Amino acid sequence: MTVPQSPSSDGSSDPPALEEPNVALERVRNHSLPADSIRLVESYEEIVGDRDRFLWKWAHHLFPAFSLSSVAPEYAERTRDGKLAALMFVSILDDVAEKHQDRATYEEAAKIPFDHRSVDHERDGVDADVLSFASEVWERFEPTVSESPRRGEFEDIFRFDLEQVLNAMKYSFLANQNIDFVTGSELRTYDAHNMMLFGFANIDLVHSPTFESADLSTLRTVIERAQRMVRIGNWITTWEREVAEGDFTSGIVVYALERDIVSAADLRAIRTDSREEDVERIIGTIREHDVEDVFLARWRAELAEARAYESEIDTVDIEAYLDGIETVMEYHLASRGLK
Repeated sequence: MTVPQSPSSDGSSDPPALEEPNVALERVRNHSLPADSIRLVESYEEIVGDRDRFLWKWAHHLFPAFSLSSVAPEYAERTRDGKLAALMFVSILDDVAEKHQDRATYEEAAKIPFDHRSVDHERDGVDADVLSFASEVWERFEPTVSESPRRGEFEDIFRFDLEQVLNAMKYSFLANQNIDFVTGSELRTYDAHNMMLFGFANIDLVHSPTFESADLSTLRTVIERAQRMVRIGNWITTWEREVAEGDFTSGIVVYALERDIVSAADLRAIRTDSREEDVERIIGTIREHDVEDVFLARWRAELAEARAYESEIDTVDIEAYLDGIETVMEYHLASRGLK
């Protein structure tokens, strides 16, 4: 992938270039999910149905690109399928919290991964079908970690990182309830965890017999930057759809708000009287100010900082991991508007 290192002649920052985006899209569309995953996807479509099957194929196709090199070959498919189940569980909660603003169902579903928290399936206002399905998905995923070779070393870290994902959803829920609450700084702190890169890495680590625990701090430093990079890719390629849906928690939109490119009043008006011309006007204004270019520059800076660690550890190939994160960005850009 070609990633420009300096602004173009007009001062803008070109995005990473994917030579043949249509080829990438065809690879995703033609990707075959395993039978057990297809059953989960079909149940998701019947019970929840907020996301297109393209997303699950997209993720399952890309997981090997940024899996840690330390994963033992015999666990490659186990970790890949487990990551898809984990992603689906988190996506269900995200759909409930963000798209449906269903606080009761979200709060009960968020208890499912933690044995010390009792899930109240009879709580008033809970969507029983969604809650039961979330439990089913978690039960499908949970042995991926609990029955793994190195669960004793990394399971607590996995659950801590999962709590950060849930915390990111809480932040997004509050931000959507109150536009004046959100700040760009806090969004970068909390919202990046929704990309789950720490969780995916933990799934790899519990299946990595040769990984040296002394390398964990350095590895997490790299993943922290990679997670922000993936979040930027997601923001850049979904913000227009989210504005049309009344979701204003993208970093692109928050940046525009903080710099008075758009106003909170304009955004609130979309929610109360969603006219297509008003939505297009706001989207057009943000585009005119080249806000995406700011985030592409941040993406390049994060990549450069992460690559500085490539020679720091031996038990994970950091260069290959970051090459995979670049591939994720390529696929983000190729699939704009499809996820």
